[in-house]
Amino acid sequence: MTRFTTARAMTTADVRSPVERMQELADNAFQPLDGAACAVCPHPVARHDSMGLRFCHATLKGAIARGCICRSS
Repeated sequence: MTRFTTARAMTTADVRSPVERMQELADNAFQPLDGAACAVCPHPVARHDSMGLRFCHATLKGAIARGCICRSS
């Protein structure tokens, strides 16, 4: 008996490209309402760019007092 006689478990792989996986994540992500107010800064959530969303989310979750980085519009 050799060490290779036992059957190995088969696994499946996600064959989508990283771009396709990121697009699916973006499509399924929560989309804020147009009038939703940000709990951290004075700007509406819909006006935040990706950096602003991350900054405000981290500020809120970390209970940090810091300024706003939103682009003026």
